[in-house]
Amino acid sequence: MGFREDLNNAQKVIDQDYQKTVIATYVPIFNNLMEKAKKHMKENQISKINLNIKGGLVYTLDGFREGQVRIVDLLRVGRLFQKNADYIAGCADSRSHRTPLLDEALRTAAISFKDQIIESISDTM
Repeated sequence: MGFREDLNNAQKVIDQDYQKTVIATYVPIFNNLMEKAKKHMKENQISKINLNIKGGLVYTLDGFREGQVRIVDLLRVGRLFQKNADYIAGCADSRSHRTPLLDEALRTAAISFKDQIIESISDTM
């Protein structure tokens, strides 16, 4: 293996470790939010909570869904929020936009999910 190839392989390992670390950090946060959302949804007979991003990401009693497809991977949720940020920047013609890092996207997803749970609670009162 040449030096350049060694560096490329090292970068792949760094990227994979970054993803694993970020996902591991956010799993307990999302599990907590999902537990609270399920309880609220069952108590108030709500079928879904819309996360208001392009592509139609919703949370149902059986987890996150993009259209009819069930999403079981938190990485996919983060990627959808990254894609949504890129879409919004494209609509605004933002030349200074950069795609958010995975941890930024998952933080945004967690905050959005929490906000939508709160909004659905106020809708039921």
